[in-house]
Amino acid sequence: GAEEDAAFQRLKRELCSAPILSLPDGPYDFVVYCDASLNGLGAVLMQRNKKDS
Repeated sequence: GAEEDAAFQRLKRELCSAPILSLPDGPYDFVVYCDASLNGLGAVLMQRNKKDS
């Protein structure tokens, strides 16, 4: 319905906004987290920062 569509549009807008996205920082390692089941697959690429090293 309309309420669900509005919530989905807001989620898309928030995930693509500047606070969520950032450029990679060269010297720090990347980490891939993934999960799978019989129904789907998901993955996220993250980068460690100074605090995580």
